[in-house]
Amino acid sequence: MTYGAGCDISLPEFSSSRLLEKFIQEKFPKLSAPPEGALSLIFINCPGSRVFTDPRSGSRKCLDQVKLALDFAADLTKTTHEKAEDIVVLSPSAAHCEAIGHMRKKRPEYTASLINVPESSTIDGYQGRENDIVIVAMGTSEFAGPLFTSNENRLNVMFTRQHCGLVIVGELKAVGLSKKGGLDAVVKTHDAEGNMIYTRAGALRRVYKALKDEGRIVDVTIERTRQKRLAT
Repeated sequence: MTYGAGCDISLPEFSSSRLLEKFIQEKFPKLSAPPEGALSLIFINCPGSRVFTDPRSGSRKCLDQVKLALDFAADLTKTTHEKAEDIVVLSPSAAHCEAIGHMRKKRPEYTASLINVPESSTIDGYQGRENDIVIVAMGTSEFAGPLFTSNENRLNVMFTRQHCGLVIVGELKAVGLSKKGGLDAVVKTHDAEGNMIYTRAGALRRVYKALKDEGRIVDVTIERTRQKRLAT
């Protein structure tokens, strides 16, 4: 494939992509670099992520992944001096966006460094908008499954909001990638009441597999975050 001259990542308008990749390579030295002259997203895999259910509303969220996404954004701004307004943290669900906003306001390590980061939005709510660097907190886990992210239309929006770089925070096992079977295999997950359900996440699984083959997935250890009134 041949790209036009306007897609040359050495151009000034792609400076954020170069800053992001340099930051990523220093933070995760074992991560493979993208092909020369190309951009590639990164998946931060959080094994053992916990998705909790609010017993009153039934909404589900993963504060483990919220914290990792915000830590990444805060570290990026402090290390590279990337403008905070050029970074946005998105999530597939409204409940997860609320959790992101709440943690940003309550934790002093975020209130200063992320003060100019735009308010978090759902993937659907961000249609028609872009930012230089997009960080997506998926809010998924092996137990809860892919949830909203099994919707291919939503995925298409999610993968096209960034101008320079995309970072996804989630868990690979949410789509059963580590298990045997075809890419479109049915995934066993659980609903908000803990009942087993079956779903497909073929499109997302193919993306994850491609990233795994390219060496663009990094495993991180979760620093447990306290969560109240929880179910699953």
